[in-house]
Amino acid sequence: MLSQIKNRPVQGRLLKRNRALAFGLAFSLFAGFSAIATAQLRKSPPPPPAKAESTDPLHRETPRSVLEAFLRHEGRDDFATAARYLQAPSGQQANLQEVAREAQALRGRFKSDIALLSNEPNGAIEPGLTAGEVRAGLLQVGSATADVILVRVNDPNYGKIWLVSNETVAKIPGLYAQVQGQGPTAVEGIVPATLRSHHLLGMSLAQWIGWILSIPVSWFLAWLLAFLSSLPRRIWRAARKVSFKTIWETDLGLPLLCILAIVVHGIFVYLLEPPLLYREYYFRFLAAVLVTCLAWLVSRVADLGFEHAVNRRRTTGRGGESILVLVQRVNRITLLIIAFVAALALFGVNVKTTLAGLGIGGLAIALVRRKLLRTLSAACRC
Repeated sequence: MLSQIKNRPVQGRLLKRNRALAFGLAFSLFAGFSAIATAQLRKSPPPPPAKAESTDPLHRETPRSVLEAFLRHEGRDDFATAARYLQAPSGQQANLQEVAREAQALRGRFKSDIALLSNEPNGAIEPGLTAGEVRAGLLQVGSATADVILVRVNDPNYGKIWLVSNETVAKIPGLYAQVQGQGPTAVEGIVPATLRSHHLLGMSLAQWIGWILSIPVSWFLAWLLAFLSSLPRRIWRAARKVSFKTIWETDLGLPLLCILAIVVHGIFVYLLEPPLLYREYYFRFLAAVLVTCLAWLVSRVADLGFEHAVNRRRTTGRGGESILVLVQRVNRITLLIIAFVAALALFGVNVKTTLAGLGIGGLAIALVRRKLLRTLSAACRC
């Protein structure tokens, strides 16, 4: 007992030293990663040579760029520019601006993943397609479907460019006629026509209202699901008069509730059928938030293990609590770094440069390891 009392000031000094080391490690790691990520995000490619005849102002160089640009102009109701991304059907007289307008009405029926499209000028080789063709997605109206094919053509002014193929352009009017013949759906019949006809930033007012309301509704539904799932345990606890907590009442409850709410909210957004570009970027944001919540949950689980180990050592009087506290903080920092890098990757940032910053993190960890060994030896001598 006397030796433990004498060791308390030493352990206090060790704990303060370990806290300082942990904060130093956190500062070093996040400073390095933030500097690298910021430099990468702000870094702009060198300006291309001043040759107007070789640079396409409409950005039709790759399959991904042409689809993104077409959807962007279509969302702004700039059908004159959107028509320049369409290849006219061979042997037919087609009003491409009208086709672009009809394609806008079909965007809720367009299934695609822009992130999977090739961003190379030559595209990618796909089974069933010839060289210079890429499948960008699928248009589906009831039982009728049509592949959206992008084709590489030779433009007299800008060289090789990508366009929506004439085969796809020829099918759009027929799909549009089927949509018009179907009439309003059950949901559209409930929503007032004013909210469906007025648009803001490419989305109808009904979609904006539905998106805003889906946030609190998703949180309420997540809480309701959590409550209903724990209701049998609550009834059993009340009947047996036993004191215990369900998982939703522990430190794991809030991260689990956030994960459930994000999943429910993602389902709502998918059902609202926003424009493809909005849906693509918003789902990336939701995925980044979901990864952060998962890291939060794993950190909470690890904290429970560390707290159990610390309490056990205090009960047995073996010491070493300060070492466990230091490892716990290093574990939190590591999880934050993993979540940070994963979020950057989801937003399309090249994480190879960011991962190069692990050299900075490795140096900081090596310094902490050396200090940790000194602390261990000092604790053993005490």
